[in-house]
Amino acid sequence: MTRPMLILWVMMIATVIGNPEAEQELRKKLLKDYDKETMPATNTTITISSINVLNLKMHEEEHTVDIHALLRHSWEDLRLAWSLEENMQVGIMGMDPEDIWTPDLTIYNAAKSSEHMTHSHMPTIVFPDGSVLNVPSVNLRFTCVMDLTYWPHDTHNCSLEIGSWVHNGHQLDMQLEASGLEMDISSGVGEGGKNLSLTEWRLEEAKLSRAVKKFRCCDEPYVSVIVNIRVTRDAPVYAWTVKMPAACLTLLTLVVFLLPPAAGEKVVFGGLCLILDTIFIGYCTSVVGHAPTHTPLIVLMVCQQFLILVLGIIVASVVLRMSREVYACHLPSVMKGPLLAISYFLCLGSYRSLVSKSYQSFAFFAKQDELEIGEGGAQDLHRRRENSDAHEWFLLGAVVNRLALLLSVAVCVISLIRFSCVL
Repeated sequence: MTRPMLILWVMMIATVIGNPEAEQELRKKLLKDYDKETMPATNTTITISSINVLNLKMHEEEHTVDIHALLRHSWEDLRLAWSLEENMQVGIMGMDPEDIWTPDLTIYNAAKSSEHMTHSHMPTIVFPDGSVLNVPSVNLRFTCVMDLTYWPHDTHNCSLEIGSWVHNGHQLDMQLEASGLEMDISSGVGEGGKNLSLTEWRLEEAKLSRAVKKFRCCDEPYVSVIVNIRVTRDAPVYAWTVKMPAACLTLLTLVVFLLPPAAGEKVVFGGLCLILDTIFIGYCTSVVGHAPTHTPLIVLMVCQQFLILVLGIIVASVVLRMSREVYACHLPSVMKGPLLAISYFLCLGSYRSLVSKSYQSFAFFAKQDELEIGEGGAQDLHRRRENSDAHEWFLLGAVVNRLALLLSVAVCVISLIRFSCVL
C-alpha cells in the first residue's frame, strides 16, 4: 500500500470512529472568518514529499508528455489548528481544497494555457497542529521536444517545471523531501508470463531538483521544482509491425536484381516492391510525420531502398525496350570493348558467349548474303543484325543489373550495420 493511500485510509477510519457532529462544528468554527485568498504566513514553505506516477504517455505528434500522478505536498496553516481536548479528540479532518488556501502551483512549460494548473477536487487532510497535507490526483501535461531519430527505439529527455505563478521565493518557498519519482504504473502478467502494462514507455531515470530563478520583470527570486525524466520506448509490438517489414523490404530489393535483366517479371516485381515501400513509408509518416527537423533512421533506410528500386526499374525498362528486335538499335562501338571486359570481371560468361556467337554468326552470314541476290537474303541479314543488336543490349542490361545488384548488396549491408540500432 502506497503512502498516499495509507493516509486516505487513516482519514476514513478517523471519520468512521470520530464524532461527526464535533467535526462539523469544528469545521464551521475554523472556516468562519477564514480568508482562503490570504497566505497562511508571510513566508510559507511548501514541502513536496513525493510524486507518485500512475501513468505516463508520450504524444509524438504534439511533442507533449502526460503524467498522471499523485502530487504529495504539505504546508502549515496555523489558522486551521485546533485543540484535541476542546474538540472531542478530533485528530484528523478532511476539507475541500476550494474552502481553504492552497498554493498556486503552476506548470511553467504547460502544453496549453488551460492545462497549467495542478489543482484537484480531492479533499485535503488537516491535522490539529495546523499542518495540511494535499495529495491531488493531477494530470501533468507539458511540452517536450522529441528526437525520433532512433524510432522505434527512441529515448527522450524531458523536463517538467512546477512553481508558484504569483508569489516569489520570499513569500512562497518550496522544499523537497524526495530526489526521484515513485512509479506505481498498473501492470500484470498475461498468459505465458507476458508482462502487461498501461504504457509503452519505461522510465530510465528521474530526478527532482530545486531551482531559484530571477526574471527581468522582478528582482525577487522565484523558486520552482524541476522534474527531469529520461524515458525509453519499450513496445515489443514494433518488432513485428516496423522492424521486421523494414528488413524484409530491404531483402526484397536484392531479389529484384537477381531476376534476368530482360525479364518482364523484373519490372512487375519491382513495381510491387515500390508499392510496399510506399505503404511502409506512409505508415511511418503517420506516426513520426510531426518531426520535421530530423528523419528516423528506419525510414531513411527504406527510402534508400526505394531509390535503388526506382533506378533498377528504369534500367530494366530501357533494357527491355532496346532488346526487343523491333526496337533494337546498334550499340555504339566504343562501348563494346569495355562492356566485354567488365562482363568478364562480373562473371557474366554466358552473356559474353551469347554476344560472341552472335557476332560470329552475323559475320558469317553477312559474307554469304553478299554473294546472294534477292529480297529474302536481305531480310534474313536484317533479321540477324537485329538479333545481334538485341544480344548486345542483353549484355549491357546484364552488366548494369549485376552492378546494381552489387550496389544494392553493399547498401543493404551498410544499412543493416548502420541502422542496427533500430532493427
